[in-house]
Amino acid sequence: MIIGIDMGHTLSGVGTGANGFVSETQKNREVGNRLIAMLKEKGHTVINCTVDKSSNDLYDRVRKANAQKLDLFVSLHLNAFKSTTSEMGVETHIYNGNYSGKEANRKYAQAIQTALVQDVKWIDRKVKESNFYVVRETVAPAVLVELGFCDSQGDMNKWNTEKIAAALFRGITGTAYVAPVVNTGKGGTFKVGDRVVVSKNATTYATGQAIASWVKGQTYTVQEVKSDRCLLSSIVSWVFNKDLTLEGAPAFQPYIVIVDTDVLNVRTGAGVSYPITTTVKKGQAFTIVEVKNGWGKLKSGAGWISLEYTKKK
Repeated sequence: MIIGIDMGHTLSGVGTGANGFVSETQKNREVGNRLIAMLKEKGHTVINCTVDKSSNDLYDRVRKANAQKLDLFVSLHLNAFKSTTSEMGVETHIYNGNYSGKEANRKYAQAIQTALVQDVKWIDRKVKESNFYVVRETVAPAVLVELGFCDSQGDMNKWNTEKIAAALFRGITGTAYVAPVVNTGKGGTFKVGDRVVVSKNATTYATGQAIASWVKGQTYTVQEVKSDRCLLSSIVSWVFNKDLTLEGAPAFQPYIVIVDTDVLNVRTGAGVSYPITTTVKKGQAFTIVEVKNGWGKLKSGAGWISLEYTKKK
């Protein structure tokens, strides 16, 4: 599929989003960037129709969309009404006029709405017909999604960027998103029977007890596996994956990347759900010392950046 993804509202000036318990503009970009990465990973072509600054951002978004032969255009937003602790819910919009292809729009909208309600457990506010500019003027089938209310504590308590992006992926493509299983050695994915080495820098077992010095640097067989830890034979203890390296795995070779987008967030961990510590600008160079799920850890210790928006030097 060729999919246009629009992360609603501008970063500053005319067209900024609503603010409640969270910033609509920031949340649009968190989930939008993750959705784009998922779609590209699975072989889809993505046209980023987002506009960060403009005196007429709606026009510019539609211009980007209509310059391509899209199969679908999706505009991401958060709703707002008034501050409340109650849950408000999710809704999806299509253009309310009479036009050919309206039922195709409705089909996409309903699939996205259903996936979000089922997977995120938001209240179902249904598919609605509206006169929003971006769904009215975009040539391709177009839907606008209101991902909960930014001023609803109940809705925002259910916010999970990964889960929301995966639900959008399922609604758009009709298939569930399955993360790739990649064994990168250190901190990778292990299976029963693997021979692994406990890091010399490991401090505690998954149960919280201190790891004895004689355990570190030694090789053990994986006896049982859970999402983030392995039970090791001989010592019969659970050790976090991040403290394990597959026996014989080549050591990671640090490399330099150049930032290839105007502004890139640096986060405390490998994913958009982690807090932002600072930002870096296009053209800046950084040394990557660890890679995890498409994110690179900076040698400086400042945090992690998405490698999707960089290029190797």
